[in-house]
Amino acid sequence: MAGKLKEVEAFLNTLEDKWLENYSAMVDSCCKGNFTREAYKLFSRFSKQGKLFKKNSCSKLLSGLCLEREYEKAITLLRRMLTFNVEPSQIMYVKLIDVFFRDGDMKRARWVFDLLVKRAITPDVIIYTMMINGYCRVNCLWQACGIFNDMNERRIKPDFITYTILVDGRLKENLRRARSFKHGKEREVEKTDDSPFWNILNDMGKEIEPDVYCYTVLIDGHCKTNNFQDAIDLYDEMIAKGLQPNIVTYTALLS
Repeated sequence: MAGKLKEVEAFLNTLEDKWLENYSAMVDSCCKGNFTREAYKLFSRFSKQGKLFKKNSCSKLLSGLCLEREYEKAITLLRRMLTFNVEPSQIMYVKLIDVFFRDGDMKRARWVFDLLVKRAITPDVIIYTMMINGYCRVNCLWQACGIFNDMNERRIKPDFITYTILVDGRLKENLRRARSFKHGKEREVEKTDDSPFWNILNDMGKEIEPDVYCYTVLIDGHCKTNNFQDAIDLYDEMIAKGLQPNIVTYTALLS
């Protein structure tokens, strides 16, 4: 492959007036043929010479780098685009956030997210939900709540998936605390202020219709913050709507 690339390059060098179109097409072909390393070498060499390929070609290259887990090179590509005052497409930002949160690397995911905002691109509900999901997966529920609050401040309406991820994250945290208590490690469990999280979930009822799962976590939250009357009111509301409590619901009320 390397030999053929050199032959093609030698020919393209005779067409200097059309270098952008020709080399961008060459990068596209390399990416399509899974020769991402060769494509990146071309990108690196030409960007150091002050030349940048077409945005669409850069996007294909970034996707290939992410697929091969070449994250440092993907970030370098993004940075160099910005150096050339070429704005990466939103899908490029999303691709990087996606691979980082799937890898559990929320530090890098947050860096890309903050860069997106800094570039005056408003994240949509999908990007916000990805960030919230990422933080919940690495047990950083309060950072997830912070992202949710930022989402509301920008008037991006959460959907059912966004709320479900937050509820799921909270339930899993409750399970971890319960297991720690069971094994005599209750002193190691960090005491936190639950109010920001429950404020979010209380607002959920204004946006979507809660199910048994959602009611249970809300009831559990009010019980843990000693708001027993609110918990009972939620239980009564749940029954009035024809929803059948489960064993977890009763355990929350009795604990």
